[in-house]
Amino acid sequence: MSDNLPSAACAVLVRNSQDTILNWISWHLSLGIRHIAVIDAGSEDGTSEIVQSLAQAWPVTWHAPSLEPEFSGEERREFLTRYAFNHLIGQEEWLIVLDSDEYLVPEPDLSTLLARGQDAAGIALNWCIYGSSGHRHRPRGHIVATHTRHATPSFADHAFTRLLVRGAYLTSPNHASEREPLDIPHHRLVTPQGTPLDKSDGTPHWEGGRIQHYICPSSDSAEELPPHHYRHFNRNDIEENVSPTLLNAARQTQNALWQTLLEAGLHRLRSIITQLDDQKNLSSEDDFHLPDYAQRPGFAYLRQRLTRREQLLLNPQAAPPCTITRAFLLRSTEGMLLEADPPKSHRPLIALIQEHNPRLLCLFPRDYREFTLGDVPTPMGMATVMTRRTHRPDVFSLPEETGHGKTLFEAVPLPDFTPPELLSLPDLDRRQGLSLEGLLIWIEAHPSIHLQDLQRALCLLTKEDAILLCQEIPELQDFLP
Repeated sequence: MSDNLPSAACAVLVRNSQDTILNWISWHLSLGIRHIAVIDAGSEDGTSEIVQSLAQAWPVTWHAPSLEPEFSGEERREFLTRYAFNHLIGQEEWLIVLDSDEYLVPEPDLSTLLARGQDAAGIALNWCIYGSSGHRHRPRGHIVATHTRHATPSFADHAFTRLLVRGAYLTSPNHASEREPLDIPHHRLVTPQGTPLDKSDGTPHWEGGRIQHYICPSSDSAEELPPHHYRHFNRNDIEENVSPTLLNAARQTQNALWQTLLEAGLHRLRSIITQLDDQKNLSSEDDFHLPDYAQRPGFAYLRQRLTRREQLLLNPQAAPPCTITRAFLLRSTEGMLLEADPPKSHRPLIALIQEHNPRLLCLFPRDYREFTLGDVPTPMGMATVMTRRTHRPDVFSLPEETGHGKTLFEAVPLPDFTPPELLSLPDLDRRQGLSLEGLLIWIEAHPSIHLQDLQRALCLLTKEDAILLCQEIPELQDFLP
């Protein structure tokens, strides 16, 4: 968004939003929101770690104001909303405060929506309630892409609005004396189309923009909401996909965010390795309670201690054997090559596979430029997926989040293509996969590891070790099996 266009800042109220906060931030940054303030309402998961890692490189800030324990739910929200607006005032021309399950969706884009506000004090954006879209468990992928069914326009809760507020209104002398920050007279508000707001009209004004509210992302939500609330909000009456332009922009932004998180995760993994080495050094000082050298009548000894590097070289996880890398294209049974998004982009993806890990597939375009493939992470221009088993070793079935989960692909060799050098991945030291200990040993033995190689290795972890790592380093959750 250029400097001569209207601009917006946004605050999001979160509580235990580890699984969704990256979707939310990537969506709103891709719209052109210039600053996002994440306001915590008492999270106990990894939301803080994810946001603060992003804050190192992105216009995102983390805030954890102290909340009085006796606050009711309504008082907590009022306090956090006031806190959010006090932080946002002066940041940009337009301001909005949302919950982490509310997504601003402008039509066709944010700058057009803000321009329609003209001289109004605020733009009233109606809710659009989305249900579970038939998902028992929340699927991998951006929630805007995976949840496409919402309630009919006549659903009563669509009358609720969130306000995009002009910052100058909040700082006016008349407004400063008001107790409620958003007590804006109706005649100062407009619809997303720029027309005066008519409160007597009960239909939602979705043309031009709305707030998509994902209150029931899956049937698991029934455990988090009272049963009568879940039944009320889980509406799946109308199928409607969001604009492909907006979704593609969000996926591109999320890929850039993923790279930041992968870098932060690698840094924290190295910190864990350093701490473990320090503990080992302390414990080894007293082993056997014997000196390194001793001479007695009839014998003498000089104990040779292995260096840490020598110890690593004795470990099969640290020095895995070299393996052959094969390169090929993926062709469907209809004769279509697997391409980067959008469809028919004429950017076929090259697939790499190492015989040491025959189900781990690396995908990248021949021009090595950034790309997207459904909701699979593709930071640094490479996607890594664990393929599903098929009836033939040269036939591959990709995961659902690639957008090609229902298609079988056969390998088309590329004999004249020289594949890029890939680091040999560690041996699987568990029947179900790679242990966390094996991963740490492998990283320690390769101090110059590339992010693409780490991304590949993370896919090999056992489910149990992936859960442990996610608890310790939530920034890596989207790269784990």
